[in-house]
Amino acid sequence: MPKKQIFTRYKDHDIRVDNTWLSGARLYVNNKCVDEAEQLLALNPAESLLNTTITTDEGIETIEVFFLALFTTKIQIHANGQLIAGENFNSF
Repeated sequence: MPKKQIFTRYKDHDIRVDNTWLSGARLYVNNKCVDEAEQLLALNPAESLLNTTITTDEGIETIEVFFLALFTTKIQIHANGQLIAGENFNSF
């Protein structure tokens, strides 16, 4: 089954998103699954599908993952509202 993965390192945290057609999406922080969704389609790129918080030197920060998935899948990872990894699909 095809799998799409996005990796990034953000303020001493390893962040990974795995997405497959049959298993849905999973968000990992430091190799621990912290959120998952079984949704197959994502047509609203302004609505986060996966979320968590992390603790950094600056305090608690929000991690959100946005998807645009119909025929292909595009993924973005945001920290406190700022894009930190993934593909630009805001122009869609």
